[in-house]
Amino acid sequence: MMTPAPMSPVADDPEVPVERELNVLRISLCLPGFSETGQLGAVTPGDKTRVSFEISIRGEMVGSLEATSEELGLPLTLGQARESQSDESAFHLPGHILAALESVAPRDGWPLWLSFPRYSGYLPVLPWEPLLKSRLDIPILRLSYTDVQPIGSSETRDVAVCFSFPRAKEFLAASSRQYQAPERTIRYFFDRIPPNLAPYSTFHVFADREMYPVLTSVRDQNPTFRIVVYDAGNAANYHAPDADPELSAASFEAVDSPWLVWIRDALGETSVDLVHFISHGYLGKEEGFLAVSHSLVSNDEEEWSRFIGARQLCTFLDQVGAWSVAFSSPQGNYSISGLRMLQDQIARMRPGPVLFHDVARDPERAGWDAAFQYTYALEEAEAPLSEAVSLCCHPDWALPGTAPDTKTQQLLKELTVAGRMPDVFERGENTPSWLASGQRALERSVARLFDASSESTDQVMSGGAADALRFAAKLLQRHAAKIAGDLKKQ
Repeated sequence: MMTPAPMSPVADDPEVPVERELNVLRISLCLPGFSETGQLGAVTPGDKTRVSFEISIRGEMVGSLEATSEELGLPLTLGQARESQSDESAFHLPGHILAALESVAPRDGWPLWLSFPRYSGYLPVLPWEPLLKSRLDIPILRLSYTDVQPIGSSETRDVAVCFSFPRAKEFLAASSRQYQAPERTIRYFFDRIPPNLAPYSTFHVFADREMYPVLTSVRDQNPTFRIVVYDAGNAANYHAPDADPELSAASFEAVDSPWLVWIRDALGETSVDLVHFISHGYLGKEEGFLAVSHSLVSNDEEEWSRFIGARQLCTFLDQVGAWSVAFSSPQGNYSISGLRMLQDQIARMRPGPVLFHDVARDPERAGWDAAFQYTYALEEAEAPLSEAVSLCCHPDWALPGTAPDTKTQQLLKELTVAGRMPDVFERGENTPSWLASGQRALERSVARLFDASSESTDQVMSGGAADALRFAAKLLQRHAAKIAGDLKKQ
């Protein structure tokens, strides 16, 4: 049975926007000896790490439950996490928790939003969507860590797609019964692109060099879509780093991965809305990494892969102007847990939807199609029901019937360049990468400013940090206007 909770509003938790009256399941890690406020107290012999589940319906707390880490299969150390990183069968939810949630979760079509506190340990690596959907036939989404939403085009979509199948990880994956050859994975993605996307979408596709003939074949077989294929054979100048990669270097914010530098340079002045990575993951301590092939021009390294961490990815996404990122886990993924952890880290670092998709759970691709329609299509769509999809986004992103967060949107218009040049960002197609990059950097700064401050909105807006953002936005606006004027004179 679910333990009744005090009828206190969820507004006590600043991470849950109660004014939207969402259905929220807050999942928290309770370490032995620590109080809910994080204070260390006495540890009683036999105390175990617990996970608490607090559910609120339409903004009102209705109950709470607990389970031990052993009951969930939750890893508490890196060694334990790596034991289950490629096989999620070790994770499960006790029947009494599922039954209690099923008894109170409304079946009115509204999503159940999952919320995690700032410190969550290895909670994000659990496949919560599949675990919950075994009993709950409702949309399940993850609540954004910030109230700031990115501003994007309402007319076009530019999507950068990156396939990398590092030989070192593919060699291990080939022994899995779920393994799917790289060519089949590429065709899985492109063979059934929803036709409604064709009039306004452009796909910029990057992959290991040996996949270039496959990509050109896919492009030629989809003439109704704008698919631009980039040849890694032209990327010989992007060096392959030394062998024996260090995760500490992969965690840096500077963009030095040959893969990311190649994509950024190849796009040039073209900004994109979304970057979608299809590759293996890697789990290091409490960080997730993208694992890509060692070299752009010769994928023949059988021992080492290249790792790209969340900080570097966030900087790259800013530089190409992307307001969203997606990860697809190929069948036989070396570390599904690594990609799930990476999804959670990026969601904590920057505004915008962050999508994870498990190909092995979605053989017919219905889940991916639904998730893409809901998150990225210009048309309105229902939230995805597939257990193969994990989407972290703002509740106003694409939720029909939800009142927009006009206050936060007003702050973005005042403190970023998009509010000063709405037509440019609304069209999207002609937004240069440097201008979109400036917008993304300002959005991240606004999110950090308001999430870290305990002051009122008016106090923050009158402070020096807000003035600095206004100044930066004005500079970008003036520079863009000057360039536009120079072009008209030509």
